[in-house]
Amino acid sequence: MNDQRLRVLQDDPKMRWHGKGVIIIDDTLMKKTGKKIPGAGKLYEHTGNRFVHAQNIVTSHYADWRKHYPLSFRQYYKEDSKEAQRYGFKTKIQLAMELIDDAEERGVVAETYVADSWFLCKDIVDYIESHEKNWVIAAKSNLQMWDNNQWISLSEYAGQTPKKLYRRAYAGGEPYWVHTRTVKLKSLSRKVKLVVSYDNEKLGGDPLFIVSNVTFWDRNRILRAYCLRHLIETFYRDAKQHLGLEGCQLRTLKGIQRHWTLVFTAYSILKQGVVGSSLCKWLNARLQTIGDGCRYAANQLLESLVMLVYKLAAQYQTPAEIMRVITM
Repeated sequence: MNDQRLRVLQDDPKMRWHGKGVIIIDDTLMKKTGKKIPGAGKLYEHTGNRFVHAQNIVTSHYADWRKHYPLSFRQYYKEDSKEAQRYGFKTKIQLAMELIDDAEERGVVAETYVADSWFLCKDIVDYIESHEKNWVIAAKSNLQMWDNNQWISLSEYAGQTPKKLYRRAYAGGEPYWVHTRTVKLKSLSRKVKLVVSYDNEKLGGDPLFIVSNVTFWDRNRILRAYCLRHLIETFYRDAKQHLGLEGCQLRTLKGIQRHWTLVFTAYSILKQGVVGSSLCKWLNARLQTIGDGCRYAANQLLESLVMLVYKLAAQYQTPAEIMRVITM
């Protein structure tokens, strides 16, 4: 990402990061139709449980309960792709580590990294801890934990835990029913704080499993940190629907990455309102969604164009002359 843009974010009191915020690591697919688009290939889509032709980027994102904005990205190339052969193959875990280094080098002071279960592995948690930071990451239900002198899965443990051991907790204003315990996870070779969370008092459906290296945190703090992760999903949705993150059809990697950088920058500008204009004042007072901001900006541009044509019409006689001036 652009260093100057990030310095503006850090210097703006309304957007400044702080220790209680989190850095979210995640990835997203951009579906494509063209077969010659760099980095596009047959990739697995978890939400649709299918393979799609798409590009894939791993991203980092700052978030707290008042603000959030993207930090940086790395493009993933399949191991058998010509891009991987040219630039070198890196797993998503390795790309995530690069983003962790990037955030630390930029001085992002957030003390905690957050991710979904795909990024829970020993390499990632060791790397985060090497930077003396905390982590809160979702866990898959089939991971093994040590209980009563045997290894059992997290789902088995949740199924045999008495309902009376669950306590109400809140995150983002929503209630959850949560059980916590310090356990040893086989895949991580260490003790972690385990959170088993249901979204209903009857403990119906499948629980969410969250683990953290901060064993002294209570259920509310771990849950609140993890719930910030959904803000990156909001960013992906808005960036694709309103800012063209998924719409780029360029055939060069340099052009594609410039496009993504512009999308990230546009999103940040809409979130922070760095421009001291009537648009900024309106955004601060009335903006509810990124879509609102995009529509208002488009209307402002159209209004400016109409006013320009009106002024030129007083100076020139024909439409051809007006268009010549506009397109100069």
